[in-house]
Amino acid sequence: MELATPQFMYESFQQRRGTLADGSWQLDQDVTSYNKFHNKGAPLQIMLDFRDDVEERKMFLKPLNTSDEDAEAVAAAEDDTE
Repeated sequence: MELATPQFMYESFQQRRGTLADGSWQLDQDVTSYNKFHNKGAPLQIMLDFRDDVEERKMFLKPLNTSDEDAEAVAAAEDDTE
């Protein structure tokens, strides 16, 4: 990452995002197929919006030995780099 250009990193991130989209599409196909051909009960529903999952995982990155003020400063610095 230190040596890569922003354009290279953008393309790399887009490729990873595409891989995630492929997995989400396949999950949707699997759930649809199961509901149509195998499920005798109420249709299963799986959310494909991962915003809450991402935010939940970010909470685990907060160092345990820092104060809330320190964590807020780190978060603000990270927001400035995005």
